[in-house]
Amino acid sequence: MKSFILVSVILFALIARAAVPPQASKPLAQGQIMDLVSAGMESSDLVKVIRDHGIDFDLTDDYLESLRKAGAPESVIQALQAARPKPLTRGQVLQLLTGHVPSQRAASVVKDHGIDFLADEQYLDTLRIAGADDTLLSALRAASARLMGELALMTSPSAAIYLDGEFEGRANPQGELVMKVKPGTHALKVTLDGRKDFQQNVSLAAHETTRITVALESAGPPPTGTSRVNSKDGLTYNWVTPGTFMMGCSPGDAECDNDEKPAHSVTITRGMWVGQLEATVGAYKRFATANGRAMPPAPNSNSGWADDTLPIVNLNWNEAHDFCAWGGGRLPTEAEWEYAARGGSTQGRYGPMESIGWSDHAHPGGQLRANGFGLFDVLGNVSEWVNDFWANNYTEAPLRDPTGASEGGYHSIRSGSYAHTDKFSRFSARDLGKPEERSESVGVRCIQDASQ
Repeated sequence: MKSFILVSVILFALIARAAVPPQASKPLAQGQIMDLVSAGMESSDLVKVIRDHGIDFDLTDDYLESLRKAGAPESVIQALQAARPKPLTRGQVLQLLTGHVPSQRAASVVKDHGIDFLADEQYLDTLRIAGADDTLLSALRAASARLMGELALMTSPSAAIYLDGEFEGRANPQGELVMKVKPGTHALKVTLDGRKDFQQNVSLAAHETTRITVALESAGPPPTGTSRVNSKDGLTYNWVTPGTFMMGCSPGDAECDNDEKPAHSVTITRGMWVGQLEATVGAYKRFATANGRAMPPAPNSNSGWADDTLPIVNLNWNEAHDFCAWGGGRLPTEAEWEYAARGGSTQGRYGPMESIGWSDHAHPGGQLRANGFGLFDVLGNVSEWVNDFWANNYTEAPLRDPTGASEGGYHSIRSGSYAHTDKFSRFSARDLGKPEERSESVGVRCIQDASQ
C-alpha cells in the first residue's frame, strides 16, 4: 500500500515538474509586474525576479502591449513568456487520474497550468471512465474555453453568418455578431436577401479577437418571374421588373369603354413583388387569426370558408388594404396592376378565355395558363381591389407611376371575374366600388415593394 502511494506521488511530481518552472517563492501577479516596470526597475533585475518567482496569470496580447507602452524591454517580455506555466497535454491530464491523483487536486493543476488542447465530449467521457468527477470536467471545459478564439463580425443587419457550412446566427440590428471559435482556418460565409454572398477563409488564433467588417454588395434585381414565399401570409410572389407599357384600350380592341381611354404610355419605375395568385382563404384566415379580426361573410360557393385554396372574396376595400399591409405589402395602383397583368402583352388579353379564365364560379388559383410574368388568374377568376380612387378616364394621368385620383367615394376594381361577361376580362377593363361594399366575385392580389 505504501509503495502504491509513493508511486502516485512521484508521478504527480514528475508531471507538475514538467509543466511548471521551479519557483523560489510566491508567483508574481499582473499588477506587481506593471508596478515594477513603471517604477523603472532595471531590466536585468526584473528578468531575474520573474525567473525566480514565476507568474500566476495568463499572458494576453493586450497586457504585453500595455507593458511595452509602460517601458518594458523585450528581455522582460521574453522572460514573462518563458515563466508562463507550461500547459498540460491530453496525456498528462489522463496520467493524473490513472496515477490516482485526486480529481479535485487534478482540477487545481488544470486551473493553474491550463491545457494545450480542446477537451471534447469524447475525451471527457474517457476521463469519467478513469474516475474524473465534475470538478475536473468543469475545469477542463473552462480551460478549453480560454483556448478559443473570438470572431467579431460587422456586416449588414440580419445577415446570416456561416462558419464551415454551419449556421452561426444573424447579425443584430447594429450589424454585429460575436462568436467563440476554435483556433485555425475557417470558411466564412455571409448572406442576405438582395445582396451578393460573401465568402472568405479566416484564420483565428487562441485567446485573440479577430475583427472583420463585411460590406455586402447589392445583388441587383432578380430576373423577372423569380419567385419567393412570404412567410407571413404564406403566399408566393413573383418579381416584376420596372418597364414602360401602353395603359388603357389595347390596339384593335373594339370592346373598350370611354373610361379606358385615351391609351397612353406609362412608366413603372420600381420593381415589385406581385402575388402569383389571388390571395386565398387560407392566407386571409392567418391574417384574421393574428389580428383578432372576423372573416368576411362566406359566399354560397364556399360555405363556412371550408376550402382554404379558393380566392378570398366578400372583403371590402378596407379589409383588402389591411390584409396586404399585414403581410408586408400593399394594394397595387391601377397602373401597377395593369402592367403586371399584361405581362408584356399589347393585346386585349393574353390568350383565349377558355385557357386563361373561368366562367362558372371561382376556382383555386394556378390551374390555367399564366401570363408573361408567371402570374395566374389576372383575368376571369375573381375581380381585384386596387388602391386608386376611381377616375372616369386617363385624361390627366401622369406618365410615371400614376396613383389615380387624390380623393373620391369609390375605389377602382380590376380583372373581371367568373360572374362577368368576357368583355370585362380584358387588361384595360375597369370597374369601381364603394370602400365598404362586398361582392362574392371580388378579391385581392397584393404586391410588395422591392425593399421588402
